[in-house]
Amino acid sequence: CADAIFWSGESYRNANNIREAFQRYNRCHWDFPSTEAAKFARGRLALPEMLQQFEAAATAIENENQ
Repeated sequence: CADAIFWSGESYRNANNIREAFQRYNRCHWDFPSTEAAKFARGRLALPEMLQQFEAAATAIENENQ
């Protein structure tokens, strides 16, 4: 299951759907932390476009709490 989630993230990233890719990599990282797929997902989450998505998600949560 972790592999499928990671590879779906790759498919979304290759299609330039960064938001969906971010969600898949994040899910893989949190739901299956000890897998090889999670290791690769953590690497993908460090890409600049993923960091931008992380910032956007954090800002949205912060705005909800105000």
